[in-house]
Amino acid sequence: MTPSPLVIRIKRHSREDGPGIRSVAFLKGCPMRCDFCHNPEGLKPGPDLAFTATRCIGCGRCATACHAGAIDMDSTWRVVRQECDLCGKCATACPSSALEMVGTAMEADELAEILFRDRTYYQISGGGVTLSGGECGMWPEFCGSLLAILKSHGIHTLAETSGHFDYEKFRKKMLPWLDTVYFDIKIIDDELHRHHTSKPNALILENFRRLIREDGVDVHARVPLIPGITDTRENLEAVVEFLSDCGAPSVTLLPYNPLGALSRERLGLASTSVSPSHCAPAEEARIREMFKELITQARGNKIPAI
Repeated sequence: MTPSPLVIRIKRHSREDGPGIRSVAFLKGCPMRCDFCHNPEGLKPGPDLAFTATRCIGCGRCATACHAGAIDMDSTWRVVRQECDLCGKCATACPSSALEMVGTAMEADELAEILFRDRTYYQISGGGVTLSGGECGMWPEFCGSLLAILKSHGIHTLAETSGHFDYEKFRKKMLPWLDTVYFDIKIIDDELHRHHTSKPNALILENFRRLIREDGVDVHARVPLIPGITDTRENLEAVVEFLSDCGAPSVTLLPYNPLGALSRERLGLASTSVSPSHCAPAEEARIREMFKELITQARGNKIPAI
């Protein structure tokens, strides 16, 4: 694996990924394979080829450009994935951007220069830069270099993580330059966690316990609400107990985002059994009330707050 990740995209002017107005750098590569992943473009470290059928004008230039015979103009999905070598020539030839390569190589200083462009917004709003993915913790050396550059210019830094990373590398390379960490706690039962994410959760839970004890960094737990998986009373009760035992200062429930299903389709990935629809407002409200009730009932004085 190369020491530098590919960049999926940079989302500018975000108000959803930390305080203030932020730029979010999404990095490719993740050790987990969640059924409910909302950003499947970030799963594998290498490049991807995405096809958006609604943009295709049927000109056939992609087929002409493809030397591997991996374009089938009669197929709904256009790309014959098992034949594609990801050379990107079809995407270059496509006049409507129906075919796109996902993943751009950048050095840390090159990415920092792009992120500096919104420095005025950061200063005015109390915002900054957020690293996301994929799993940014897979790339401690690259992220550490990038974060150090950002902090040298007084920019607030935040990392969004699934928690599945090498803690010592994270602590030495990234933590000194991080102001805030958003840490996802998905499923407490290990067997269910393995089933829905492909990984056990012992490393994730231990990383959270260790991180919450570190000085100089704000750690915020987040729970994505996945219908029938993470939003059950049993799981949320276990989440509250875990966070209370750790002395977590806060927890946020994240609304379910089903848009990953569309991205999986664009990438030619198999669909999952997770709901393709947003959670009904009344159901989300019910779950939030249940969660507040569980927090109120939690034992001890170390109670997380929504």
